[in-house]
Amino acid sequence: MDNGFDGLMLANVWNGLKLKKEKNMKSISLKVLRMDGTGLERVVFQEVMETYLPNEYTLVGTCSINGKPYTFEYRAPFGNANHTVIGFKPMKVTAGVG
Repeated sequence: MDNGFDGLMLANVWNGLKLKKEKNMKSISLKVLRMDGTGLERVVFQEVMETYLPNEYTLVGTCSINGKPYTFEYRAPFGNANHTVIGFKPMKVTAGVG
């Protein structure tokens, strides 16, 4: 069972998500370095929502990895340069009734 993973919020991911927002792109494919040391994952970011609070910056949204749906979350307390971990969790897919 896939429990998700943590990746590094490196400049390529940060700049790619910024570009996606600025250009209003439907999706963007970026490589994320896994923190468990198993290499890179190609992540297709789809929905990205940004929140600015007085003491925290947050990015959350949806993405796909190897064709499977995931959610992601990036939280940076006290500003967007103070944290480098972006977390990915698989989405629970429910079967339709009918």
